Amino acid sequence: MPTRLFFGARPSRRSPLLAAVFGLLLLAACREEALPRIDEGRLVRAPGGSARSVRALVPERCRVGEVFRRQPNGHAELVVFGTGLTRGDAVLWNGRPLTTGFASSRALSVYVPPELLESPGAVDVTVEDTLDPARPKLRARFVVGSPP
Repeated sequence: MPTRLFFGARPSRRSPLLAAVFGLLLLAACREEALPRIDEGRLVRAPGGSARSVRALVPERCRVGEVFRRQPNGHAELVVFGTGLTRGDAVLWNGRPLTTGFASSRALSVYVPPELLESPGAVDVTVEDTLDPARPKLRARFVVGSPP
């Protein structure tokens, strides 16, 4: 039986979202692949604030009608990796707000309805802080490719 070490009175329970993020990172490490890099993922520093950036979207592309990382509700799960992310962040898909889950200051989970994946083209993915609208918005690009 493995030995477990806990530094508090009780062990903390890991959320399924956090487990999914760790799973993606482990998968990338096992495949010896780097996470995709987004060119627009430059560091943005707000006056008096901390640095924020979007480093990668996982996945960064799909084909028309492909529901990647299908969730029980039928939606696809997109993971946004970055720095300086907060619980108040919301992700917009071409301006449409999506259900966003906070995993850590480096990862957000986003549920993408299948109907948003039905037409090909580039999608503007925006991360904005709903609690502090003065913070800079972060932008990245997702691509829905044409069917095979």
